[in-house]
Amino acid sequence: MTANVPHDDRRKVNVKLIVIGVLVALLVVFALLNTHEVGVDWLFDTVSAPMILVIAASAALGFVIGFVVRSHMASRSH
Repeated sequence: MTANVPHDDRRKVNVKLIVIGVLVALLVVFALLNTHEVGVDWLFDTVSAPMILVIAASAALGFVIGFVVRSHMASRSH
């Protein structure tokens, strides 16, 4: 005899969303702890910028590159 237990789909845990949330929280904490000025070397010049801005720009650029590559790979598979 097996009992039919109703499933509550509203409380379904999305592990991927939790992992992304934890990673974003760690990135924010890391950026907020590193607010001093740093030198950013370009091809022909060095610019001084707050490290929090460098971290945020790097994270945003990484997200955009990952999104574009993932979209490109998904369109190639179809």
